[in-house]
Amino acid sequence: MPICLDLDKATIENSKIEPGARVTLRDFRDDRNLCIMTVEDVYKPDKHKEAVEVFGSDDELHPAVKYLFRTAGEYYVGGKLEAIDRLMHYDYVALRCMYTNQSAQTLG
Repeated sequence: MPICLDLDKATIENSKIEPGARVTLRDFRDDRNLCIMTVEDVYKPDKHKEAVEVFGSDDELHPAVKYLFRTAGEYYVGGKLEAIDRLMHYDYVALRCMYTNQSAQTLG
């Protein structure tokens, strides 16, 4: 399954995203830098072909196909990524800490 950075034409033009550009990808929740992409390609995908080959159908009753056609940007940007920081997971923090403490007591 392809993993793509989907953008609209205005964002690509305003941000001057083109092959060779270096783009910082951020976590929208806390604005932390996650990685730097060195752009290798900017292209307009064949979304119908993608829907059929990835999801087995181009029927918008499938939620991922609906997202692909109605929400995802019209262009894809691809390139090499250099990690800066890990994505933080803010969900179920209390449960993870509880599990970690129980595990430490069991092992201790």
